[in-house]
Amino acid sequence: MNTGRTPDTSFSSKPMYRPGDTLKFKSFVVDSKNGKPVDYEVKAFLQKRWARDKSKRIFLGNLSPVKPGSFIYQLPLSDSIKIILDTDYEIQLCETGKKEVHLVSGEFRYSDYELKRVQYKLSVTYGTLQECCPGYYSKCSRR
Repeated sequence: MNTGRTPDTSFSSKPMYRPGDTLKFKSFVVDSKNGKPVDYEVKAFLQKRWARDKSKRIFLGNLSPVKPGSFIYQLPLSDSIKIILDTDYEIQLCETGKKEVHLVSGEFRYSDYELKRVQYKLSVTYGTLQECCPGYYSKCSRR
């Protein structure tokens, strides 16, 4: 049964990024008319999530598929691209024609977050280094 939906998908390597991280983004795009993977160049944009004004999008460049339908992109998140902390963003892939048809998008959050809780656990199997590695311990103590 044809539901009219295409199996386009898009995702990034993690949902939240910090300044200095590299955004890694992958997409798989199929033609909505014939259901086959697209084999043409697309435009990539970065935009605040839920923003309606297309003039404020950041053009990232034209992407060619690495294989039919498969697009991969990496973007170092630095001050030079002028994105705002604690904001949700969306990467959009669009056709390169005059209509600029939206093909697929994926979102991420840009935030200078800190982990809420960090725990380091260390367990010792043996009581001392001498019990664990007696030959090594004796060599070290002679020096």
